[in-house]
Amino acid sequence: MKDELQYIGEKIVQNNDLLSQNLVNIMLTHHTQNLLEKY
Repeated sequence: MKDELQYIGEKIVQNNDLLSQNLVNIMLTHHTQNLLEKY
């Protein structure tokens, strides 16, 4: 049981890292598009 919880915990951490990276990429892309539209 403990091993399962640890495995699940590690998966959640990995997913959070991926989500954070995706959010940063989306924000950067959005910001870049806004800048491009101004010029």
